[in-house]
This record gives sequence, C-alpha cells and structure tokens, in this order.
Amino acid sequence: MSDGGLADTFAQNTVAVLRVYGPDGREQEFRLTETSYTVGRSDGQDRANRFAVEGDPLLSRHHFDIRWENGRLKVQKSPKAKNPVFFEGVECLHFDVAPGQSFISGKSRFQLLIKNAPSSAVPTTEFTLPRTTFQNIRRPNTTECFKALVELLPQLRESSDRTSTFRGALKVLRELLPDAAEFSILELANEPVVVVQELTRGRAVSTPPSNRLLRRAFDTNGTVTHVWAKGENSAEQSLMTVHAQADWAIASPIDVADGECFALYVVGSARSALTETEAQHQKEYLDDLASLIDIVAETVGHHLAVARLNRFEGQVGRFFSPALRSRIAREEFGEVLKPRKERVTVMFFDLRGFSKATEEAQDGLDSILNHHAILTEVMTTVTDCVFAEDGVVVDYQGDAVMACWGSLSEGGESGKAVRAARAILTKIQAMPLPFGNSRGDMRCGIGLATGNVIAGQVGAREQTKFGVLGPTVNLASRLEGLTKYFRVPILMNEETRRELGESEPCRCIGLVRPAGLEEACRLFELIVSPDLGGSGLSEREIEAFEVASEHYRCGRMLEAYETLKTGSRATDPVARLLTRHTLQYLDFGTPKNFDGVLEFQGK
Repeated sequence: MSDGGLADTFAQNTVAVLRVYGPDGREQEFRLTETSYTVGRSDGQDRANRFAVEGDPLLSRHHFDIRWENGRLKVQKSPKAKNPVFFEGVECLHFDVAPGQSFISGKSRFQLLIKNAPSSAVPTTEFTLPRTTFQNIRRPNTTECFKALVELLPQLRESSDRTSTFRGALKVLRELLPDAAEFSILELANEPVVVVQELTRGRAVSTPPSNRLLRRAFDTNGTVTHVWAKGENSAEQSLMTVHAQADWAIASPIDVADGECFALYVVGSARSALTETEAQHQKEYLDDLASLIDIVAETVGHHLAVARLNRFEGQVGRFFSPALRSRIAREEFGEVLKPRKERVTVMFFDLRGFSKATEEAQDGLDSILNHHAILTEVMTTVTDCVFAEDGVVVDYQGDAVMACWGSLSEGGESGKAVRAARAILTKIQAMPLPFGNSRGDMRCGIGLATGNVIAGQVGAREQTKFGVLGPTVNLASRLEGLTKYFRVPILMNEETRRELGESEPCRCIGLVRPAGLEEACRLFELIVSPDLGGSGLSEREIEAFEVASEHYRCGRMLEAYETLKTGSRATDPVARLLTRHTLQYLDFGTPKNFDGVLEFQGK
C-alpha cells in the first residue's frame, strides 16, 4: 500500500472526509483529495490546499496542518496558533487520527470519516410521484400523513435556523419510519453534500447518495423512489461498508429560494419482489413511505419560505418605503434585489453637533442616553422624509443616513431626492435639539450625487440588505463633507442639477476636488432660505457669483474679486470662501499649473 495519497488507500468509490462540527450547530465537510492541507478560520479568501472553517473565532487563520500517511491523518499544530488542539482529552502539538476518531480545537470538533462517493448505479425499479399528483389524489395513508404534520410542526416552531429545522424534520421521520436505516438532508451543488444526517443504531457508514435518483427528483419536481436488486454493485462496496447496497432510496426536493437546492434522502431495505403480487405490495409500501417523506419535505420547504419572508419583512421594513415593500412582495425577491448596474441619486445626511455633544456630556451616561433618544427621533424623521419620496434607506451610520433613489423606483430620482432633502432640512431645523448651532445656522449637511452604481442585495445570503457601490456613492459622501466648508446645507453634483431642470433654484459654485478624489467635479448649491441655514440668494446674486466663479476658473483673479465685491452680500458664506481664495492668489500670484479647481484636503 502506498502512502502517497488517498486514492491508493481506499476502494475507488470511497473518499476520506474531515467533518467539522461548529459552535453554532453548523457542519462542514472537506474532502481529502490531496495529501496535505492547512486548516484554519475562514478569512474570506480561497486558497489551494486550505480548509477554511466558518463560525469559530477561536481558530487562527492557520491553526494546524494535516497530512495523509499510511492510512492515518497526521495533525501538526501551527506555531502561529494561539489556542490548543486536544486529542483524546489531552493537549497535543502533533498526533495521528484514525478513521472515526475526533479531535477538538477552539469551539469546533473535527472528525475523520471514510465515506462512499456518490453512486450512479442504475436502479432495477423506479417509482415517480410528482407533487401535482400528490395534490390531486387522496393520500392512502392519510392518518400517517396527519401524524407527520402534528409531530413536525412543533419541531419547526422551536427551530432557530435552517440546520435546526432540518434536524427536527429528520427526528420526526426517524420516529415515523422505524424500518428506514438512513435519513439525510443533502445540498446539491457540484455533488451532493450532507448537511445533516441520522443513522440508525449499528449503522457505521452511510450509503452513497445516488446522483441519478437526485436528478430525477429535481427534474420531475416530485418524490422519486429507486429500488435496486439485492447485492447489486457489491464489487464496488467500501472496505468500511457492511452491506452491499441499499435496497431502496427515496429523494424528495426541498424548495428553497435563491437557487439553493436541498433534498430529503431516506435509505432502507426491503424484501426483493420476485412475483407480480410482491411487486405490487412493494410499490404500495414504498408509495406510503414516499407520501410521508414528501409531505415532510414540502412542509419544511414552506416553513423555510415563510421564515425567509418574515425575516425579509423585518429587514426591509427598516429600509424600504411601504410602496416599495408592496412592489417587492409582488415579485421574486432574488430578481428584484439582484445586483445590477443602475443610474441612481445617492444622498448622505449628517447631523451636526451630535458626536461632539456626546463626547462632552457632563452627566456621563445619562446625558448620552438622552442624546441617543433624540438621535432616534432625528433618524426616524429622516427616514419618513425618504420614504415619502419612495427612496431607499441604504444604511444608518451613527448620526448619518445614506439613502438612494432610482434603483427600485421608476424615474424622477433627482427630483425626489431634492424634495426629500428639503423636507429633511425643514423638519430638522424645527426640532428642539439640545446640541448643534442656534436657529438659522446649519444643523445638518446633505450631499447629493447622481450617477451609475452597482445596486442590489449585499452581505450574507441569509441577510437581506440593500446596498449601492461605486464612485457616485463616494462622491455623495464627500459632497456632504464639503457642506462644512461652504457652510450651506445641501450640495449636489452636475448630473443631479442637470436632471432637475429649472424647477429648483441652484448656484454653480465651480470646479472642486474633494479630499480623496482624483477627478474634479462641478459643484452646485441648492438654494434654501437663511432660516434653514442656506444662503437665500436671489437670481441676480446667483448670476453675479457665477460670473465671478468663471473669472476665478480662468485665472482672472482681479475680475473675480471685483465681481464678488460688488455682486455678493457679506452674509454669503460661499462668496466669502471664494473671496479668500481669490485674495490669496492676488497677494502671492497664480501658479502656472493653475486649473481653476478648488482643492480640499479634509473630509
């Protein structure tokens, strides 16, 4: 026997597997197809010959090495690993593991198993019962089916996640089908993967799932039974398998959204049918079993669908307006939230003074708690204004809110965003906030940017969160930051201004390059009244400033200064800022590479 690899050690249709039992009930299986691997905590990166364990924070990224040699798995702890590895209750730096043995590190248990590879054996007999048939006929074993539902529903109510749901289903089936030998939930990816499994007492190794049977079950969308003649394929049986091949196996699809495929898979033995009468009795017997298995699989699928819907409703209720929630509920979630390129308007809102007030709180936690309650009211007000214009609240970040229009709504995104921004400004300015500036000064800053983004569901598969990614998002954030320098509450990019038309009074401030961005953009101020913290410019004042801004862009500093001096009011904060820059160049001269862009180093 060679020690070069697993294929030399076991029969052709067997494979060694390292099964990981995680702290949250999650199980992972890693097929040992190579001689050596490193094992450690998942860091989101795929690397060759590395097993990434999910959900265990006590494992290091490189916790131990494993190597197959002489029919055993040699385990060597990495010098970089902080937490110990225990084998047979003793802390070890290195040890050998035989098939069936386990060892522990962090919060996870690792077990070496020898399993059969998926089978492609051709069955002697096939019974297919499509679910449309089940729905149109009276089940012959109605009492047993009702009992299955009665016993299954409490298990589902007590389940906290998908894995516990699957375990509850297998527990019920094991009690209802005492003659069956193996109960599994399989995930269908490139090949069947066991998610959870129950074996009857005395069953040491599971039977390989039949790829042919699983394909038939999904192709027909029904519960399919395969029967094999006793002793078939005995030449392929594993060194660890004590029986030749299961006499029958039943597969039933579990419908889960987002393209995930799971199946309930039950294996057992029955007497061979040698006569037509025996064959008929065998079919009736297996139809009864298939009926029970099917109703459990369908019920589990419905439970997971409802749980996902409830989770979705709880998650999207915070981010989507009622109108958008209604639209999404009518369509397939996965399609509506599928990431795609979209043209949107992104808004960043920031509340002024909250962070500083929290840091300077004199009464400690009591003051912070009071400020937090006020912040909640502010965030609720902002959210209501966004929802009123069919916007999406993308994220809450402390005392800031990110929202967008255009991805899930239909048209007019810039106009809706500007109307929401005005409403937010009006309501925030009227609130009796104990921090920030006095009435008439800025209490918040809002940045608006329109452009192309990638919009859709982001994050973990089970967590429904809408997100937008791209330079437009970064620009909106930077424009919100510039409101602190220009001391006006709402700034926008040129694309947003262009889509507004002439319906909203705006001033072109000029070319600016925010901190952290390479490209300059043309910046616009949404004109609002002074009592809302804005400049309140008239059309004549807007025109005069834009003339001065063009002089500045072209390097004509004297003309810019004279125009600002005669055409701007002293209370205009943007004019004051441009005047300071103009005077600086008048005093020290304009550099040769001057491009007319206002540069900002701070966010």
